[in-house]
Amino acid sequence: MRSTTRRALLTAVVLAATAGYYVATASYVGAGTLPVDPNALPGFQGTANFNGTVGTAILDANVEFAVYEPGNFALTFPALDDPSGGTEYVYAYQVYNNGVTANTRVQELSIFLEPNLNPVTATGDTPDGGLLPNLVQIPIGGTGQSNVKWTWLSPLFNVGLFSEIVLFTSPLEPHYVLSSVKGGSTTIASNALPSPVPEPSTLALVLTAAVACLGGAWVRKRRS
Repeated sequence: MRSTTRRALLTAVVLAATAGYYVATASYVGAGTLPVDPNALPGFQGTANFNGTVGTAILDANVEFAVYEPGNFALTFPALDDPSGGTEYVYAYQVYNNGVTANTRVQELSIFLEPNLNPVTATGDTPDGGLLPNLVQIPIGGTGQSNVKWTWLSPLFNVGLFSEIVLFTSPLEPHYVLSSVKGGSTTIASNALPSPVPEPSTLALVLTAAVACLGGAWVRKRRS
């Protein structure tokens, strides 16, 4: 099966599972550049709504997103804001804490990566007048999975505010995967956002290289 066909099928499955959670930009106040940027990769830009409730706390945030093919990010934003220097896909996101039912702060945006060996190379941001995250990390999970995570702690990401455009780069093409926004300390909502997912052939090469490295380390240890 061709790469484009496989990508389309994966996207269709994830979008079907999250049907009804995408919103038009007109349904909330403050729409930015990403959903309408003509320089973004078609099919991988838009707005996703993240809505969840715990007790009386209601998280109702909108995440705008766009993916840029290598070199195209600089057609809209400063070239120096691309950590890859125009050589990789740029994955860009902007969080708006302004859904109509929102009453709690946003704390975290997490983009799912699979697997740990997914070659995401950098994280960054580009100025857009919003809140900068206090923490950017790619924690390694114990289940063979990981994520790119941005955390806002101070000042608080309260209702009515929005973030800077945050981003990372990867040599891999996008698919839609389930990701999450965390509100306050307990409320979590999920929806589909673009993320690089290795094709089976790419993943096999990465895993083979990893096994070779581990094997070499084991041999050296036995000899020492």
